[in-house]
Amino acid sequence: MRILKIPYIIDYCFVSFLNNMSKKNTIKLKVFLELMWENIPDYEMICIINQFMFCMLCEFKCTWREKFDTSNQIMVLKLITAICEETKTRKQMIANVLFNKIKFSHFLHIVAPSDEMFNHMIPIVYWSIENIGLVEDMEIKLMKNFPEDYKICKSAYENSCDKIKHLINE
Repeated sequence: MRILKIPYIIDYCFVSFLNNMSKKNTIKLKVFLELMWENIPDYEMICIINQFMFCMLCEFKCTWREKFDTSNQIMVLKLITAICEETKTRKQMIANVLFNKIKFSHFLHIVAPSDEMFNHMIPIVYWSIENIGLVEDMEIKLMKNFPEDYKICKSAYENSCDKIKHLINE
């Protein structure tokens, strides 16, 4: 099983194979992993699982590839969950990945979107001056300098925020 130690093979072949299998039937995935554990020496299987998780960690961190598309991250989390249904794999991942301070913190660190992506996500920015408690003269001056389409900006900003909330709750 030396071929499954090659990062390219794991990333482009093995991950997609496991993903397709988990979409069709998680029981088959569980049986497949059990067969792997029975037929591959433990030290090689641990290496394969570690390489697989490293690929998953890298995939998960690439949040902002496509505008508002978080489907890749959802796929990663579903695949990790499906793989953790197999007992020996779950134990190995808990022992060597999920409770490893360095690997787990790397998994939780998500790269923030670029300025270009923020501009796409929230094209119109809205700054509320309601309920600030300004002096009346200052509030009048601020309202004069605010754009005419203040309410349009507010609704566009709220729509953008709702899109982001919807993606998070998906």
